[in-house]
This record gives sequence, C-alpha cells and structure tokens, in this order.
Amino acid sequence: MLETIEKFCIDALESYYNYGKTDFFDNIDDNVLWYGPMEDQVVIGKENLIDFFNREKRTLKFNIEDLSVKLFPLKADAFVFLAEYSLYAYHSDGVVSRYGRHMIVVSKRKKDADGKYVWKSPLIHISDVMRKRNGKYSGLEYLGREEKSLVDTLMQQRKSVKKIPLSGTANSNYYIAEDSIVYVEGGKGIQCYVHTEDGTLLVKHLMKDMEEKLPDYYYRCHASYIVNLRHVKKLCSCKLLLDTGEEIPVPKRKYAKVKEDINSWMEKN
Repeated sequence: MLETIEKFCIDALESYYNYGKTDFFDNIDDNVLWYGPMEDQVVIGKENLIDFFNREKRTLKFNIEDLSVKLFPLKADAFVFLAEYSLYAYHSDGVVSRYGRHMIVVSKRKKDADGKYVWKSPLIHISDVMRKRNGKYSGLEYLGREEKSLVDTLMQQRKSVKKIPLSGTANSNYYIAEDSIVYVEGGKGIQCYVHTEDGTLLVKHLMKDMEEKLPDYYYRCHASYIVNLRHVKKLCSCKLLLDTGEEIPVPKRKYAKVKEDINSWMEKN
C-alpha cells in the first residue's frame, strides 16, 4: 500500500509544481479540500482544483527529492498519511533554493457509481515541514478549522473501534483494533499469524478461536486463512487479491461457495 501512496504523493506534488500532471485527480474526492502551500490558498471541489492547476503560471522550475511517507490508519476505511520532502526551486538567474515541505492527506474508502470500492481523498494540505515532538509527528495542529474538524471526526471514529485481546508469545498480550486486521494465517499447532495494517503478530490461538473473536466482515475462505472482506479487491483463479497486494488461496472445491458468500456480503455492505 505504501508504494501506491507514494505514487499518489508524487503525482499530486508534480501536478502542483510542474504544471498540471493530472494522474492523481482520479484518486481525489469530487468535494476535495485543497489547502496550501501558499498562505490562505484554499480550493474546494475537484473541478475547481483542476481549473486552478491549469491556470497557475509559474516562472520557476521545481524538483522534489527525499520523499518520506508515514501512514496512520484511522479505521479500515479511512487513514491519514503524512509526507515530508525537499523542494528545490530553480531560478532563471541560476540560483537554487531548497525548502522543507510536508503534505497531509486524508483518504477514505467509498463506493463509486458502479458500486465498486475505491479510495478517494477529501483533504490535501501542503505547508512548511512539520516539527517532531518526542519523536512523533505533530503536524496536525497546522491545519485550518475545517480540516481539523474532518480529521477529528475520523479520529473519534477510530476511538470507537472495539479492540480485541490476543495472547502473544512469552506471556505477552496484544490489544488490536478489530478492523485493523487485514487477514489471519494459520501456523503450526496452537498459533497463527495476524497480519495487520501495521505489521504481523504471532499469537497463540487456533484459527477457530480467531474466527469467533472477529466481527462478521471477516471470512474464513480457506482452512488456513481468514480475510477482512473490506480489503478484498478481486476474486479469480482460486485466489483472493487484497487491496494491500497479498494473494490469499481459495480451495477449488470451495470456490463457488466463497464467491457466493463474498458477493452476498458486498451487496449488503
């Protein structure tokens, strides 16, 4: 997923700094809010943003380097990512200026006109590089009131997500947001691997125990796999392709039933 996000960042930045490259417009919401990088530079709506990019005339040439992206999941269908980068401005007299910049993007999963799930960004904010406090990003305080309201809403949704306790190795315990699990993979004996949006955990549970612990949008498509249906992108050739890039096997004898169950869940949700 990070590779996709990095491409989105690059497309967005090149669109702004290099005269209207438009690839990233496919991934923004129709009512997107664009804020910055100039002070009080606010554009609302996809069509207005396209028009704004097309009208912008700049005499400088720009180059983007040292791009670094951090992903902060809010829940299964929403996340914020923060990108830091160096911006080099090339002046006509040969002078080169370097600026530290950051970009904050909110992305939400929604259905398009055809009923398919897609990721769309309702907020993009570019400004001076963020400070860090105690090793953590604190850039959200630079947002305006409208952006803060949107992020606060998403954060509250995240806080309301139920956490499930899982027994780890060496007498440890994990408390995982139930919607942050992408899929569960069976291991040897009484253990399995829980693949989350933040990494993989080895826990001491049978697959049937995990199946009972998880909500109804998790589906056991294989004796050794339970998938989060919100991450399912495609089913074909006895495989489930997730939007995180993983391929989950589906037994041939269960393929028709798995297809029926997933289609039924997708239609209801």
